[in-house]
Amino acid sequence: MNENLAQGVKDLLSALGNRYVAYYPSLAELTGSPKAALMLGHAMFMTRVVLDKQPNRGGWFWKTSKEWKQVAGLSVREIETSRKVLLKDGILQESRRGMPAKLWFRVDLDRLALKLCQYANTTYRPWSWEDRVLKTLLGKPVMFYAPFAWAADSALAGLYMSSLFNRLRQTLSRNEVDEAGWFSSPTSQSLIHLHFGRRMLMNARAKLIESGMMEEVRESRMQSQLLSRIMLKTLPAKICLEANEFHSLSESNKLDCRNPTNKSCSKRVTRVAGTVKQELPEPQVNSSPFRETSSAETATHSNKEINTPYHPLHNSLEGVRRPPGLSST
Repeated sequence: MNENLAQGVKDLLSALGNRYVAYYPSLAELTGSPKAALMLGHAMFMTRVVLDKQPNRGGWFWKTSKEWKQVAGLSVREIETSRKVLLKDGILQESRRGMPAKLWFRVDLDRLALKLCQYANTTYRPWSWEDRVLKTLLGKPVMFYAPFAWAADSALAGLYMSSLFNRLRQTLSRNEVDEAGWFSSPTSQSLIHLHFGRRMLMNARAKLIESGMMEEVRESRMQSQLLSRIMLKTLPAKICLEANEFHSLSESNKLDCRNPTNKSCSKRVTRVAGTVKQELPEPQVNSSPFRETSSAETATHSNKEINTPYHPLHNSLEGVRRPPGLSST
């Protein structure tokens, strides 16, 4: 195994940390939108956390546009579009509450189970958090690293880079990467694996190349393959700088990213990130702290925040392994 490449992968893993969410291609196929699938995957996780930590909430949670950007890399417009898709299908429910008003969300899990079974033309299975049932309903997820989306300013580019990075780790473990870091990246596999359209994939690749996160070449032979190379020397520092800017850290707590070979930000100060520690703060107690729309459901709220580390909905999340180290998945 190429030791320099292996170290580069470890550095990048360290810079990325645990800022990942589960992306389910099955949800992209169901909704017709990879972006809606990203939003729904995280909303499912949050619904589960609330049901577990504060059952009296009935699964309701709230997030700001900035927090959605933090965990899923979605822009304000992409959030609005994804919401419309999920609301139309009856999978996502929302309500405005409190003073000042905040937008609350909840996944209708039974509706989601019904839609998944109908789409797959199988016998209806009621929703269950049991690992076996989740695997049957959702299939195998892909690990999506939000910092890739921040750096490329594109959720789909971040999703493609996440898949590409996992492929690099697999091919590196099988010694299928050349000394310069080039490895095979067939676009046909990405179209199926991520449930992207061709234009989506083309735009995602262009974003990554434009942002200096990867390079592409095509072999000069009759049946040539597309080769990709992730910029492992510069990307860890770029990720650290993006994290600094995104979290608006104070000068004394900023990440030491001047040298991308310094264990990729060994002095990083971990903030409460959306995928590391999910926060569910309560509405401020003003004159009408729990004001709701007429269609909202009433729930009893406590003032206790919920902090819990992110974990996938089930245990087959592709490529999951805590850094440092490689995974051959």
